[in-house]
Amino acid sequence: MMQMASNTIRETDEELMTRFQAGDTGAMEELFGRFQKPLFNFFYRMVGRREIAEDLVQETFIKLCRFGHTFNGSNAKFTTWLYSVAGNQCRDHLRHAARRPEMPVADMAETFSEEDQVELPPASLESPVEEHLLRMELREELQVAIKSLPDKERTAIMLREYQGMEYKEIAETLGCPIGSVKVLIFRARQKLRERLKYLAP
Repeated sequence: MMQMASNTIRETDEELMTRFQAGDTGAMEELFGRFQKPLFNFFYRMVGRREIAEDLVQETFIKLCRFGHTFNGSNAKFTTWLYSVAGNQCRDHLRHAARRPEMPVADMAETFSEEDQVELPPASLESPVEEHLLRMELREELQVAIKSLPDKERTAIMLREYQGMEYKEIAETLGCPIGSVKVLIFRARQKLRERLKYLAP
C-alpha cells in the first residue's frame, strides 16, 4: 500500500528537468503537458493572435530542449527559467513584427476562462443572454486595456496576476531588481484602473 502511494507522488518541475538532462525525453513531454496551456495564455495576452501564440509555445519548448543542459535547478526554479525564455521569445516576435495585429473579438473572448483571476461585477440583468454579453464586453475591455500597456509592464502584471509568481521570481524572469518589478506592476495597475474606471458602478 505504501509502495503504491509513493509511486503516485508528483515529480517537481526541477526533477523532470534533471531527468531530461540525463537523456529522458519523456520528461520534457511531461513538462510540455503541464505548461502548454499557461504558456499559451501568456503568449495570447501578449501578441493577441491564437496561431502566433501556438507557434511561440512550440518555439519556447524547442529552445528548452536545445538549451536544457544549461538549467541549474539548485540556483533557479524551473518556472522562472521557463518564463525568461518565453519572455525573450515574445520580445523577439514583437520586435520583428511590422505592426501588432488586432485580435478578433471571438478569439479575445476565448482567452478568458473561469480560472482567470479577473474580478467582474455581479450581473443584475434579467436575461441570461444579456448577462453573458455584458461579461463578454467587460472581458474584451480588460484585454484591450492589458494590450495597451508597455511590454515590460504587461509582462510583469501578467506574471503576477495570471501566473501567480512572487516578486522575486518576476525579478529573476525579467532580469531586474525587485523594486523595479514593484514599480512596473504599480504602474500597470494604475493604468488599468484609469482605463477601466468608466466601468465602475
